[in-house]
Amino acid sequence: MEAKVCGELAEVFFSLDDYEKSLDYGQKCLFLSKKTDRKDLEELAYSSVGSAYSKLGDLRRGLEFHMKSLDANSTTGNQKQKWKCLHNLGVVHGDLGDNESAIKYFNESLTVAENVGDKLAIGESHGGLGSVFYKTRRYPEAIIHNEKHLAMAKEVKDKESQAKAYGNLGNVHLSKGDYIKAFALYQQQLTLYQETGNKSGEGNAKGSLGNVYHCRGDTRKAIGYYEAQLSIAIMLKNKAAQAIAIGRIGRAQHSLGENREAQKNLEKLLQLSIEIGDKTNEGFAYGFLGNTHRSLGNYEKAIEMQKKFLEISKLTGDKAAEGLANAYLGSIHYSRGDFEKALEHHGLNLAINRELENKGGEGRSVEKVGNIHFQLGNYNKAIECYEQSLDIALAIKDKPLEGASYANLGNAFSALGMYSQAVKIFEKAVPYAKDVGDKRMEGAMLGNLGTAYNCVGNHKKSLNAICDNSRFVKSWRKNRERQPPTAISEWSTIALKITNKPLSIMRSKSLFQAP
Repeated sequence: MEAKVCGELAEVFFSLDDYEKSLDYGQKCLFLSKKTDRKDLEELAYSSVGSAYSKLGDLRRGLEFHMKSLDANSTTGNQKQKWKCLHNLGVVHGDLGDNESAIKYFNESLTVAENVGDKLAIGESHGGLGSVFYKTRRYPEAIIHNEKHLAMAKEVKDKESQAKAYGNLGNVHLSKGDYIKAFALYQQQLTLYQETGNKSGEGNAKGSLGNVYHCRGDTRKAIGYYEAQLSIAIMLKNKAAQAIAIGRIGRAQHSLGENREAQKNLEKLLQLSIEIGDKTNEGFAYGFLGNTHRSLGNYEKAIEMQKKFLEISKLTGDKAAEGLANAYLGSIHYSRGDFEKALEHHGLNLAINRELENKGGEGRSVEKVGNIHFQLGNYNKAIECYEQSLDIALAIKDKPLEGASYANLGNAFSALGMYSQAVKIFEKAVPYAKDVGDKRMEGAMLGNLGTAYNCVGNHKKSLNAICDNSRFVKSWRKNRERQPPTAISEWSTIALKITNKPLSIMRSKSLFQAP
């Protein structure tokens, strides 16, 4: 009886996101179930302990206990518990970046759910598959499975599962650059969590809405949502959720150039992660801190932080994080002008993304390699890389990567003096930026398009593009007057620098060449 109570308490504390207490009661349940030879409770206890370890960032130990739970299931034959074991194994393998194994376990869990006719479990298995395809940026497949999850959750009228499905669909559309659709999905998620009284879910949904604003460039509003997420986490005394919200605030501040404030919050993220034993987030905290030190020009400190991130990612077996740590190291060496080391680390990131079959990560990695070749003056090699990233972006419908690829291709063609090709690319980039609502990119591409038109002798179109760009610049300057100087992002600063140049070129030539 005592073992059963401990097992139930482990599940209660897990649902409250108190993973340390969940682990404590799960271990007690495991000890007592072995003592009384209760194989059914032993199976549940292994599962509870594995889930708690996973949430605390110890993914390898979590995997170990989930495997023990599956082994114990061979004795009990409980099919619903077998589904849970397989689903949990899919989740942990996905978190470790072992996407092939994750898909295998989610498919096995789907088969079990279909055999027992559990519609909610069928939906959750589809949701698991959707999450793996999302992580690997196989967006069409991710949408198909998440929509199946949502349909099943609606059929059984489970609002919690519906909310989860809406959130997962929102993540996919956010990554695709479809911000309006993502916002609507997160709003539906938020409404459902508020209806069910799930405060933890409500906080997560508000954080996701903040992510949309951050991607749209409205970083101040994003921080407001992150702070709302943090308030709920503090109210629930959920340190893991507090860490996520504080980390988001710190990263948003970093994007605004408020690096000192960002550093304070990211150090809080690090402290909380160490305190609760979350090795995964501890690693990411080092990575984010490294990026902040890079922005402050503290390159040696930045490298030290990223090496710690890399060390932890290898320790936990998280290949995706290992790739990201290499990407961050590559970016630091790029900033220092050490393109050889930058190429080495971005090359390692590219290899890991290919190993994990992460097409979106591969596209971004090959784009970074292209940027290095651009800086080295290897423009043809850069174009080859940018064409690869564009092909991947179009194949997986990754709008942000598509836009970056257009911009980079146009710049590379311009650097080679191939202005006709540059015009064709920038003509695609401008409407793309309008479609996704990226005003910063729109301004930069209008300036570049105006320059390219001017270089091919099409001065009328050049004038039109530059006039449009001039209006954009004025709009950004008005926006800057309403915000602190640090609130203007790096992209808008680039846009202003780029557009000022073609404006001056146009003025000098128009006196003699105007029709």
